[in-house]
Amino acid sequence: MNTVKINNKFFFLMMLFLLTGISLAQQYHLVFVKQGNVLILPDTLITARKDTIIRIPDDIPYQIRDATHLKSNSFYDSLGRKTRNNKLTNLLYRSLVVSNPFEMADSIDFQQSESEFMEFKGKIIGKIRLKKVRVLAGSVYDTLEIVETSFSDLLNTLHYSTRDGVIKNNLLFHEGETVDPYLLSDNERILRELPFIEDAKLKVVIREEDDDVVDIIVITKDLFSLGISPSVLDVNRARVAFFDRNFLGYGTELRYTLHYDQREQPKFGHEGKYAMTNIRGTFVSGLLNYENSFEGTFTRILFERFFFTPQIRYAGAMDLGYFITSREEFSNDTLVENSYSADYEDIWLGRSFQIGEEFSRRNIILSGRVRNDNFRRRPVVEPDSNLFYQDNLLLLASLSFREIHFFKSSMILAFGKTEDIPIGFRLQLTGGYETEEFAYKSYTSVEIAWAKLWENFGYLGNSIRFGNFWKDRKLIEGIFKARMFYFSPLTPLKRFRFRQIVYADWTYGLNRLQGEYISLSDQIRGLDGSQFQGVNRFIINAESITFAPWNFYGFRFAFYGFGDMGFLSDRALLFHQDNFYGSFGVGCRIRNESLVLKTVQIRIGYFTRTPDRFGEWKVDIDTRDPSLFIPIESTRPSIIGFE
Repeated sequence: MNTVKINNKFFFLMMLFLLTGISLAQQYHLVFVKQGNVLILPDTLITARKDTIIRIPDDIPYQIRDATHLKSNSFYDSLGRKTRNNKLTNLLYRSLVVSNPFEMADSIDFQQSESEFMEFKGKIIGKIRLKKVRVLAGSVYDTLEIVETSFSDLLNTLHYSTRDGVIKNNLLFHEGETVDPYLLSDNERILRELPFIEDAKLKVVIREEDDDVVDIIVITKDLFSLGISPSVLDVNRARVAFFDRNFLGYGTELRYTLHYDQREQPKFGHEGKYAMTNIRGTFVSGLLNYENSFEGTFTRILFERFFFTPQIRYAGAMDLGYFITSREEFSNDTLVENSYSADYEDIWLGRSFQIGEEFSRRNIILSGRVRNDNFRRRPVVEPDSNLFYQDNLLLLASLSFREIHFFKSSMILAFGKTEDIPIGFRLQLTGGYETEEFAYKSYTSVEIAWAKLWENFGYLGNSIRFGNFWKDRKLIEGIFKARMFYFSPLTPLKRFRFRQIVYADWTYGLNRLQGEYISLSDQIRGLDGSQFQGVNRFIINAESITFAPWNFYGFRFAFYGFGDMGFLSDRALLFHQDNFYGSFGVGCRIRNESLVLKTVQIRIGYFTRTPDRFGEWKVDIDTRDPSLFIPIESTRPSIIGFE
C-alpha cells in the first residue's frame, strides 16, 4: 500500500511539473481592466465587475472598451425588435442604423508608418492576395465583420467594386521581391489617397512552412462611387454635379455639372469631366474637362505624375487649355466687361536622385518648367495699360533637397480617422525669367519647410518662403510667407482626451502691382473676410479640443474652444488696433459611427469686427475640418502666389 501511495505522489508531482513547464513556455503579460470596462478577446467578452488584473498570452490580440458601448448596442437591438412589426419604421431603422464592429483601442498617439512592417524587413514576398470589404458594411481591420442593413445592401447593389487589375496597378511591390517596410507603408498611404478608396490596409503573414517567406494581403474598402453635389452660390446662381468616381470599377471618374443663373439667357450651362487615376500602372493621372457656362467656355487636358515615394525617379505634368471668357474692370471710373480668349501650354519635368542606402528617404530633385500664355482676342494692349492681357513666356528651374517620413495618428481634427502626417525637411531654390510683350524680368525664390515630432511636446511644422521678380535691378512683385502648425500630444484628463492646436500665417507683399490685394477670406472662422483687403496679413488660429469618453448610444462628443486673431494692412505698419479682426467662441463636434451621418460641428462665436458693424454673435453649423499640415513634398517649380 505504501508503495502505491508513493508512486501516485510521484506521478502527481511529475504531471504538475510538466504542466507548469508547458505554461511557462507560453509568454504572458498582465492586463488591467477597470471596473465597468469590457475585455474583448477573439472569441470571448469579459466584463469587469470590479478592477481586475488578467493574464493574457502575448500572441492573443485584445482590446478594452467601455461597457456603455455594449449598452448602446443593446439599445439598437431593442429598437430593432420594437420596429420589426411595422414596415415603415423597420425600413427607416434598417436604412439608418449600422452597427460597426469594435475598433482596437489606440494607446499609441504617434506611430511611425513603417513600424508595423519592420519585423518583416528583408523577407521574400510570396503571394499577394486581394481582399475587398463591402461598402458601408465592412471593415479593413476585421474582414470577417459584415454588418448589413437595407441601406448598405442597396449601396452594394448599385456599386461596382474596384477591379482587381486597378488595385494591382497601384501596388509598388511584386511577388519574389524582398520586403521594404517604407515601401509598404508608402503603398498603404497611396491606396488611401485614391479618390475611390475609403480605407486600405496591408497585412503581412509569415508562412508556417518557411518563415523567410511572407504573403501580403491587400485589404481595401471602396467609397460609394455614385453621388450628387448641389451648391447654391447666391440667390440667383446655383449648380448641381452628378458623378461616378469609380465608373464600372475601373478607377475613372465621370462628372456632369449643370449650371443655373436666373439672370442669364439661356439660364442653363453645362460642364463635363473625365478623370483617370494611374493610367496602365504608370502612376500618371489624366484629366479631360469641358465647360460651356455663363462664365465662358473652357477646355483643359492634363496629365501629371508626382514624386510620391523617394524611389520615384521621374515626375512631371503636361497641362493644355483654351478658354473664352470675360473680366470686369474699371475704365475711367466706369465698370466695364472685357471679353477675351486665350490658350496656354504648361509643361514641367523633374528628375529625383536618391541619396544614401536602398531604404534612404533623402532625395535631390532637379526640375524645369515652361509655361506659355497666348491671347487670341483681347482689348488693346500698351506697355503701361492692360498688363493682364499681355502674352508671356515663363521659364523656371529648381533644385530641391528633401528628406521625408510619415507617421500615423488620430484625433487631431476628426474622430478615429487615420491621418498620415509628414515629417522631415525640404529646401528648394527656384530661378528663371518671364518674357512679356513689352518687358523682361527675372525671378528668384527660396523655400524652406521642416516638420518634427517630439513624443512629449507634439508636432511642429514650419515653412518660410520668399520670392520676387527683378526688373532693371529692382525688386518688384515680392512676397514673403511664413507658416507654423502645431498640435500637442493627446493628453489624458481622467477619462477625457485633450489636444491643443495652433496655426499661424504671415503674408507680406512687397512692391506689388496696382490693384493686387489679399483678404481675410477663410482666415477667421465664420467671418466673411472678402471685403477686407490689404498687402500685409498676420493670422493666428488656436483651438483647445477635448474628446469626451461618453458613448451615448453610439454618439461621440468633442468640445472645443477657439480663438482667431488677424491683422490686415495696406502698408508695412501691421500691428495696430485699426487693423485688428478677431473672433472667439466654443463649439461641439458630434459623430455617431452607427448612423449614416458625417461629423456635425456646431459653433457659436463672437466677432470683434465684421464688414457691417463692430461686435456680433454668430452661430454656424457645418461639417468641414481644415487641412493644416505643412507640405514637405517637392512640387513643380512655381511662382509663390500672392493669396
